[in-house]
Amino acid sequence: MQENDHKPVITIATVAEVIGGIFCFAGVFIGLALIDTGHLQGVTGVAMGLSSTLPTLVGGLLLFFAGRILRAVVDNSNASAGLLSKEH
Repeated sequence: MQENDHKPVITIATVAEVIGGIFCFAGVFIGLALIDTGHLQGVTGVAMGLSSTLPTLVGGLLLFFAGRILRAVVDNSNASAGLLSKEH
């Protein structure tokens, strides 16, 4: 019964992980596209490239790790609930 209560949370965790992965992929793709154009050169080009790539990449990693942490908390609560029910 406990696992059925956590299905929406696991769905949210999965969605967060997928969206985080998409954002990470988009950040890498944006960075590679900027490098490939050749218009951004020198220190200014590196700064402009990083300013458009890093926020997307960091946001994606935050979403991905938030999903993983949420999944770990749900798994831990399921394990604790199983131990408590065996004791009584």
